[in-house]
Amino acid sequence: MLRLIHTADWHLGHTLHGFDRHWEHQRFLQWLLETIVTRQVDVLLVAGDIFHTANPSNAAMTLYFQFIADLCRHAPQVQIILTAGNHDSPLRLESSADLLSVLGVRVVGSMPYSRQDYDKIVIPMRNATGEVEAWCGAVPFLRLADLPVQADEEDVAGGVAAVYAQVWQALQHNRQPGQGVVLTGHCYMAGGDLSEWSERKILLGNQHALPVAMFGEEVAYVALGHLHLAQRVGGRERVRYSGSPIPMSMQERGYRHQVLLVEMEGEQVQEITPLPVPRSVEFLKIPQQGGVTLDELLPLLAQLPEGQQNERSPYLEVVVKATTAEMVTRQRIEEALLNKGVRLVKITLQRPGQETVSKPFSTANLVDLAAEEIFKRKYQQHYGQEPPNDWLAAFHELVDAADQEEAG
Repeated sequence: MLRLIHTADWHLGHTLHGFDRHWEHQRFLQWLLETIVTRQVDVLLVAGDIFHTANPSNAAMTLYFQFIADLCRHAPQVQIILTAGNHDSPLRLESSADLLSVLGVRVVGSMPYSRQDYDKIVIPMRNATGEVEAWCGAVPFLRLADLPVQADEEDVAGGVAAVYAQVWQALQHNRQPGQGVVLTGHCYMAGGDLSEWSERKILLGNQHALPVAMFGEEVAYVALGHLHLAQRVGGRERVRYSGSPIPMSMQERGYRHQVLLVEMEGEQVQEITPLPVPRSVEFLKIPQQGGVTLDELLPLLAQLPEGQQNERSPYLEVVVKATTAEMVTRQRIEEALLNKGVRLVKITLQRPGQETVSKPFSTANLVDLAAEEIFKRKYQQHYGQEPPNDWLAAFHELVDAADQEEAG
């Protein structure tokens, strides 16, 4: 029996509208460590976006290394396999790979240059007795330079499928009968449900969503990252996104954040168990549905508990009907929240005649918006309409190129 935990999209170093998430990540990693020890896990798989930016802060790096050190100290038998996501820098992630390998940690930031170097990503996974129970094809986020069909950008999905076919062949060369196969990936699969507020569609603006059929039925399990909502793909029970462990935006407050415990016997998965991640900070929305006038909102805010703001204070979004000037509305809301033990992260104004709410556009929260959302809002601001699809596609190509240059 092989027990592995599949998780992804930690986004260490993330801030929510200017508020640091360090304590939340610290609590999650402590819970994950205790879960691994209690559940007697053999392998920890992290499918990308370990960090929120390509150049994470010292605090985020310290949190990362401290978790690895603590896990190696309390559960030295556990294998750790870490792969890069689109937010991670392959070079930065792999800069410590040789050192961490001494502790049994395998770090894959990028694809090998040639198939002769596939030992980097074809990794044996051992059970509690030290026997090789399965093999992992640890595929990170794939950039255009990683694909064998770079000349044909219209067939990105075909290029990704070709990479996985090569990885499958390398796995077949190494594994013995009775040993299962696990693949990782950090990508957007066709039909996946994403949060437009915190996830950017990757692979050339998502014009090439990947088909689940590229993972053959003979693959025991596919551990995916990128989408923050835990979900199966294409109805396939063994092709899954684990989802992020904490909400990355207010829109994700209703997600069931979790990691997945996968138990394998031989070539097959026997059981997949979602393990809910305890939420260390509450997410509040007032009102929970629709919007209220400012005069109706203020008594509701008065009912919030008194206290000082700290890292454990709930995040708060309010939805108010835009019947007064925006500056007056914000000032009165902020005054009502003085000495309240909450952190105001968002004031959403509901315009007359609009069914959907619109978020005020200000430089104070640009860092917390997806690049696509900023582009759409600026275009709407200048031209009074949504940007055309060809503009969006061109914008995504520019963002992808900038990401690749930053990630090195």
